[in-house]
Amino acid sequence: MARSKEIKKHEKELALRNFRFNRFLFIRYALAFSVIANLYWLFMNLFTQVSSIILPGAMVVLGGMAAFEYLRIYWTHQNTLKFSKIYFQTQIVVNVLLFFATFNESVFGYLYPFLGVSNEAILLVYIILGVGLVVAGISLFKVLRIAKNKDKKYQYIQRYEK
Repeated sequence: MARSKEIKKHEKELALRNFRFNRFLFIRYALAFSVIANLYWLFMNLFTQVSSIILPGAMVVLGGMAAFEYLRIYWTHQNTLKFSKIYFQTQIVVNVLLFFATFNESVFGYLYPFLGVSNEAILLVYIILGVGLVVAGISLFKVLRIAKNKDKKYQYIQRYEK
């Protein structure tokens, strides 16, 4: 009988840990999407023009720091994601700056030497930057709501704990 209570307690603790960790599910996938896009940009620049790897390299490093943050929060629950917040804020600023910098063809050629300057390539970059901007904006919004316990999953956790 006592063993059964101990097992149930352990199962409930595990379920709560998973519920808390799943609050960050969209943010984790958005981070992976962003880091992979920046990593692709880094590698493509690495093979064509080494001097333009600084910005994508910095974004990959910052994204890696945010990714390691999720390893920690699985075991020790906390609502604030310091590095994820910084990463998505930086990603928004970088995407906006890149959006305006892309108007200049020589800057475009420097930042994306693997694409070649054409209307189609510029349109592709604008689409990628736009999608990245939306994803980073939604992610930042979710990070801030989770920090304030205003997300829907927090309400589910509260009901489960009772």
